[in-house]
Amino acid sequence: MKKSKVISPNQLVLLSSLIGILLSKDLTLNQQNVLGNFLETLGQAILTINAQAQNINSKKSCNNSNSSTCNYENKKKSTSDLNDLKKEIKELKKHIDMLENKLDKSL
Repeated sequence: MKKSKVISPNQLVLLSSLIGILLSKDLTLNQQNVLGNFLETLGQAILTINAQAQNINSKKSCNNSNSSTCNYENKKKSTSDLNDLKKEIKELKKHIDMLENKLDKSL
C-alpha cells in the first residue's frame, strides 16, 4: 500500500466502493454475505493489531520519558473522561425518564 500516500481519502473510498461492487456483482446473496463478513473480520484483525501496537508504543514512550508526567497525564485524562461519562449517563437517565413518562401517558 505504498501508493496510499498519493490517493486522497475520497479517492480511496471511491476505489473501495468500486471494488466492492465489482466483487459482489456475480455473487449470490449468501456469497456476498460470506465475503462481506470475511472482509469485516480481516479489517478488524488489522485494526486490533494496530491498536495494540499503538498501545505498546505509547507505554514504551512513557517508560522512556518522565514517568510521573505520563502518569499525571493519564490520570488527568481518565478523570476528565470519567466526569464526561457521568454527565452523559445523567443526561441519558433524564431522557429515559422523559420517554417513560410519555409512554405512561400514552397508555
